[in-house]
Amino acid sequence: MHAKRKWGDFLIQTAAFILAVRTIMLVAYPWLLNHSISYALISDRFHHYHVGLALLLAGVIFHRQLKAHLPLLLAFSLALVLEEYLVILYQLGVQIPYNYLSPSDNFVVYLTGLTGVMVGGFLKSASLRR
Repeated sequence: MHAKRKWGDFLIQTAAFILAVRTIMLVAYPWLLNHSISYALISDRFHHYHVGLALLLAGVIFHRQLKAHLPLLLAFSLALVLEEYLVILYQLGVQIPYNYLSPSDNFVVYLTGLTGVMVGGFLKSASLRR
């Protein structure tokens, strides 16, 4: 498979996962806030980007065993990390004038996801024209 097509597929998968994770968070977050046990879970220091980092590390370590599913695992892992970019920036001490899951944050995430799908599609179509 041509390299541009592989990168196009990877970008599309990552962007689709980013959009899916954010949509799930938008639906689940208000419900989680209304339940005390769930609120305790989302108020701790553990975030889903930690799962993404762990999956990225597992993908690197076990890349031979996961060869067939590695691109999908890496796309999902990267999406988990990228979707929580604001949380990571806050933890690094960078102040952004809007909060996680705010309308501005949602706009940035959805615009980034849609741009990733479009760029991935362009890469795939460029590889088909050769």
